[in-house]
Amino acid sequence: MAQDADRPVAPQVADRGAAAPGVAGQDGSVGADETYSRRWLILGVVCLGQLMVVLDATVVNIALPTAQHDLAFSNADRQWVVTAYSLAFGGLLLLGAGSRTWSAASAC
Repeated sequence: MAQDADRPVAPQVADRGAAAPGVAGQDGSVGADETYSRRWLILGVVCLGQLMVVLDATVVNIALPTAQHDLAFSNADRQWVVTAYSLAFGGLLLLGAGSRTWSAASAC
């Protein structure tokens, strides 16, 4: 303990690189106000995407009886069409989101 008393104490200085609220700092961080407003933007984009998915499924299910009549397939086959369409749509949606995330990560 006596050795610690002989060491000079480093002065405490304020971080002058800290950003004001809402302004990105030197390390790219964002203030609380900017983060709060981005939450609502992200929520809006997610809700719009969900609306598009539901609207797409509705259009397919409305158009499917006409396609069933024109292509002459049974009700059991119609269920396979709905399942195949949903799997293909979900797979492409995940592929698109994954490629977007991958390209954004590789740009850094």
